[in-house]
Amino acid sequence: MVYSSYQLSVNRPGIAPEYQGKIFERDQTENTDIGLSIVKKILDNQGERIWIESRSGEGASFYFTWHKNSPS
Repeated sequence: MVYSSYQLSVNRPGIAPEYQGKIFERDQTENTDIGLSIVKKILDNQGERIWIESRSGEGASFYFTWHKNSPS
């Protein structure tokens, strides 16, 4: 099985370290979209991983893994 890693970077204010683990949880604040929690659930169900690297005020990069079946 071949694994690929993907990155999506956003040019926004960034996310402080104390909130990074919470952004994948549903209903954390009134303004939180459930999109990231849905993506995390899909990836978790497939045995994949998603994470964020960010510093407050410096943007954020989201990473996730996805497996590709190797040709036989």
